[in-house]
Amino acid sequence: MIIKHTTPLPRGVTLLELSMVMALILSLAFLGSYSMQEYKGWQKGRNASLALQAVYEAQRAFLADHPTQSPAQLQESDILAYLPQGWGAESGVTSMTGLLTHGKVSGVSGEALGLDINHLPPALTLSGGVYDPTQSRDGGGWDGLWDTGEPPASTVP
Repeated sequence: MIIKHTTPLPRGVTLLELSMVMALILSLAFLGSYSMQEYKGWQKGRNASLALQAVYEAQRAFLADHPTQSPAQLQESDILAYLPQGWGAESGVTSMTGLLTHGKVSGVSGEALGLDINHLPPALTLSGGVYDPTQSRDGGGWDGLWDTGEPPASTVP
């Protein structure tokens, strides 16, 4: 009878293998969270665009019913009744600030934004000026994200 002497195979995971797996998992988690920041920024812009589109529709509907009134004379109470379904009083919206809250509209860094309804198309405002963080990135700024409607004649190429 021949007896073979074999060494048992090592059981378990070495510290080096465990460290490599953990490093891989952490790097994938970091990469995923980093790539989500761009998506979150786009989502904020999309929410703002949807809210502006709702206000723009309300402005146009009100002005169609009241053709002698100028957009500069518009009041919040005039537009609130003309907001599209899902944006108006049935959703609990009672003011333009409530509309921005309902639409989850905030600046890229979480700033509280205002809404200028006295111009066609409407615009989001911050500290008295028009808020459009994409304006400096693409040159023209009229990209349908953070703005709505037709661009003013001065920005049409």
